[in-house]
Amino acid sequence: MMSAWPVHLYIMRTDALDDPREHAEWESELPEGRWQKAVLPIQIQDRKNSAGAGWLLRYVFEREGVPFSEAAVTCGPHGKPCHEKLHFNLSHSGEYVICAVGQREIGCDIQKIKPCRERMVRRFFSDEEQEYILSAEGQERDLRFITLWSRKESLLKRTGEGLTRELPEVSCLSGGCFYEKQLEDYVICVCCGEPADDSGEKFCVIVSENVLTEYVRPSQCLRLAEAD
Repeated sequence: MMSAWPVHLYIMRTDALDDPREHAEWESELPEGRWQKAVLPIQIQDRKNSAGAGWLLRYVFEREGVPFSEAAVTCGPHGKPCHEKLHFNLSHSGEYVICAVGQREIGCDIQKIKPCRERMVRRFFSDEEQEYILSAEGQERDLRFITLWSRKESLLKRTGEGLTRELPEVSCLSGGCFYEKQLEDYVICVCCGEPADDSGEKFCVIVSENVLTEYVRPSQCLRLAEAD
């Protein structure tokens, strides 16, 4: 059940997670269809991220008051995962998986900061966004590029449109309804239906430091850290 915080952001690392191909028993322990999806990718880290998303989603549902027995996920018209009792969204990049939960439709995205490529800026951003990105240099340009990209992704995931719209049409230069966080060399963006609070008082971050070990490795303890 949601608390006074309108946005909960759950974060977990997946690098220490086992390869799901080695754990057929996970099929009954993860949300329906997740294990089958997790074993498909060629790269092992992609398999870990997919399985990690399932473990994180199970944990999120139970923490938010939805029993695992009621955690069946359906898909919207454009493939957005959804649940009748919980507004949530998943994303992964590198060695991290995140899940955002809100009181209304929500979208999230995590991106590892990489060098800005001008060709992509010209192709996927509006004129105003291009000017904002390319007016900076070095690491600041890289950060602006990946932040605006993450905003676009999270916005389109919130609306459920995905990449059915042309990205230059989706202007995200204004902060608007975005919550943002930088984690190491990653940028996280959450898009919800209400203006973000600059003070951070409405943004609760919950970090799983041990890959949800209360499910995956019961002999260890799950440690949580909550921050503004």
